[in-house]
Amino acid sequence: MELIDQMVVVRPLRDRDELVRLNVEANRDDHVPVLPTHVFEKAGELAGYASVGALTPINTWFHTKRMKARDSIVAISSLENMVRCNGGNGLIVPLSDKSTFLPVMDRLGFANIGRANLLTKVF
Repeated sequence: MELIDQMVVVRPLRDRDELVRLNVEANRDDHVPVLPTHVFEKAGELAGYASVGALTPINTWFHTKRMKARDSIVAISSLENMVRCNGGNGLIVPLSDKSTFLPVMDRLGFANIGRANLLTKVF
């Protein structure tokens, strides 16, 4: 086995055909890609993906007594427009299981992609 076959190669997603192959491979491995921009290759085979800058993370707090539902919708819409104006393609919004927004986010156009741990790294 050559050294290059033992290394992971990270490169941009090439085209729609590769996106289809990535989805098939990920589904076989019980995963669903979310806006992939880059793929991981090992020994010439797809071995994973990354979504680099494709989604803008937004974390919010809305005061439970001072913000009404309409106020929250206006604020979320404003944030969406800010992201669009900056060239963003979408949002990722972490919500706790206790959030009153969780049951209504689908009506605002958000898809729940499942449970996850949210990690940060500041540098």
